[in-house]
Amino acid sequence: MARPRDSRLLSPQPRPISRKGWIVLATALACLAVVATFVITNYEREGGTRVQGGSGIIEEPGVSITVQATGLDPRTNTATVELVFAGNGPDDFDENGRARANTRVLVSTPDGVQEFKYVAGDELGRAVVSFAVQGQEADYPFDHFEGTLFFSADTYSKQSDGSLESTKDLPVSLNARGGIDGWNTGAELTAGSSLVGMADLTFSRAFSTKLFAIMLLTLMASLAFAALWVALLVFTNRRAAEVALLGWTASLLFALPLLRNSMPNGPPIGASIDIFVFLWVLATAIVSAVMVVISYLRQKGAALDAERERERFDAT
Repeated sequence: MARPRDSRLLSPQPRPISRKGWIVLATALACLAVVATFVITNYEREGGTRVQGGSGIIEEPGVSITVQATGLDPRTNTATVELVFAGNGPDDFDENGRARANTRVLVSTPDGVQEFKYVAGDELGRAVVSFAVQGQEADYPFDHFEGTLFFSADTYSKQSDGSLESTKDLPVSLNARGGIDGWNTGAELTAGSSLVGMADLTFSRAFSTKLFAIMLLTLMASLAFAALWVALLVFTNRRAAEVALLGWTASLLFALPLLRNSMPNGPPIGASIDIFVFLWVLATAIVSAVMVVISYLRQKGAALDAERERERFDAT
């Protein structure tokens, strides 16, 4: 006689939710609410720039520089920032921020020094600077990049031979704002004003990118494990090998690479996630598909042999 649990599995029937079922449902909803709050809170915080130091909102005499990260290419280890220059102080700039003397701003990056010149009477403007950053995209989704910029400013005069001679060093003050979509930016700036300002910029993947990457990896691993579990049951003759199983295990071989390539801003093949996760997931799916095919052939072969024996017995 079958156990009560087995009989319910063989013939499911509609029935009201029990008290235990309501408790499990309420617990699941409470856990879902906690997880949703955690995800939404972290999502709202991502994509901006976390600033440490800088000059705040006070316009100090000299050249004020606002740093805004606008792009990051992890494949070339290159970051792009937009710099907004503004002149302050009655000695070197008028009330409209126009330079009283020829002024230049120097930006030192790991790739070299870039100069931005403004003649007397001009208002300081904007500049876009690309520079090298250090980091490894292979660590996706936990890759981290960083780079440092140095700023200085002075007034200059042009000599008869065409060379430029610095006439006065100007203090610089730094601020940072904005951010890059899909990245969290950190900016550690020189506090107050100084003759040389430093901006240490760091970039890390946004929370949503990490979340979806981890979920896709978990999904791939779960599908591969499920396929292997079913394949083992079929291979050991604990379940029947059906045609649908052949299609399901074979489709995983095409679905898993698509899931891998659908990761947000995912790296090319060869990243650490491929060595530690995807390689083994794909290998498991291949082994599972082969086991199901072998099991199908064995069971169908045995069925054909049994049918042949019955026909031979009936004929005699």
